[in-house]
Amino acid sequence: MILGYSAEFENNTSWRFVDAAYTFPNPSNPWSSGFPEVVNINNLSGQLAGANFIAIKVGDVNLTSRVNNGFSDDPLRSMQKELSIAVLDKQLPFNQIQEIPFYLPEGVIAEGYQFTLQYHTEDIEIIDVVPGLSQSDQFGHFPALGILTTSWYRREGDMSHYPMFSLQVKSKRRDQVTIRDVLKLNSRVTPAEAYDSDGLLMQPVLLFTEEKPTDGYAMLPVVPNPFRSAATVRLVSPKATQGKLVFYYSDGSLLRTTLIQLVEGLNTIPIDKADFPAGLIYCKFVHPDFQAIRKMIVLE
Repeated sequence: MILGYSAEFENNTSWRFVDAAYTFPNPSNPWSSGFPEVVNINNLSGQLAGANFIAIKVGDVNLTSRVNNGFSDDPLRSMQKELSIAVLDKQLPFNQIQEIPFYLPEGVIAEGYQFTLQYHTEDIEIIDVVPGLSQSDQFGHFPALGILTTSWYRREGDMSHYPMFSLQVKSKRRDQVTIRDVLKLNSRVTPAEAYDSDGLLMQPVLLFTEEKPTDGYAMLPVVPNPFRSAATVRLVSPKATQGKLVFYYSDGSLLRTTLIQLVEGLNTIPIDKADFPAGLIYCKFVHPDFQAIRKMIVLE
């Protein structure tokens, strides 16, 4: 729904109505039993009193919906500040594929964001979306419309110096053009908003830059997660070096240790379900200069 793949809730309606006089037997789980949504009146004559309903907007988890299908003017939800999404502003040579990384600038803290990226299909083609701190299921891509949507939330251990994601872009234009000329951030499908560590609403904006953030060590989310057959541990290293992956059971007891050789940049280490029991497993990267841990769930 947020990413634009679906325009309506399955097996539900946009609004539900509950008899205002009704008391839910279990307020913490209102769906545990049916509730009255209609009042039947036979042979009505004159005015009807006491037939009141409470309207519930399905999916409105942050109370921003309005009956005219717009957004709330509540000043408490006004954008308090901007969240810059740094974009490496590369030249886009004709018919060549360039990988464009998107970062949160160093020191910028956000708990989550969502927005729409829009481009003209006659200018560029997005060949692929490369996951970073954002995972592949946090994107929606509609190539025919020139629309890319994303929704991300912070996980423990996320590092701002590693890309949130990257776009592999091929230019269709023969003149000199950079990514800032062909890509816009807006709310066409997914409303553009972000939240800081205090829960205040921020306005996401693109910050085009010619400088790539300094890379350090980083441990990215395991993908896919959960997994049933195989997965990949992703590590970023500023140099060629050695380290180790230590896997723990959910109770903290040691499961196994694997020595690994890292190259400069992104490293992908495959892991096989056959080496792990089903359930929650902790994967820890250990290096003299850096340590980080990620959770992974192994399915039966």
